[in-house]
Amino acid sequence: MREAGRKGVVQAKALFATLSLGPLLVCMKAFEVKGQFRLSVKEWQPFTIEVASTDEKGAVDKLLALIGSRHNVKRAFIKIDGVKLLKSEEITNHTVKYLLEAKK
Repeated sequence: MREAGRKGVVQAKALFATLSLGPLLVCMKAFEVKGQFRLSVKEWQPFTIEVASTDEKGAVDKLLALIGSRHNVKRAFIKIDGVKLLKSEEITNHTVKYLLEAKK
C-alpha cells in the first residue's frame, strides 16, 4: 500500500515538472493593440492596450479576454485596428515589462 502511494507522488512530481511555465516566459513579446469596442448602439470607445504574449494571435486573444471581462463586451463588438510589436524601450505598462524581464 505504501509503494502505491509513493508511485503516485513520483507521478505527480513528474507531471508538475512538465507543466512548468518557465519556457513560456522566455519567448514572451510585448504588443500594442489598438481598436475600439461598442459602448452603446451608436457609441464606440477607442482603446490602446499593451499586452505580453508569444505571438500576435495570442495578443489579440488576450486583449479580447481583457476587454470582455472588464467591460462585459462580447467579442463580436470589439474591432481591432492594428497590432504592433513593441521594443523594450517603448513599453509603459509595468505588468508587461515585468513579464518580459522575468526570463532573466
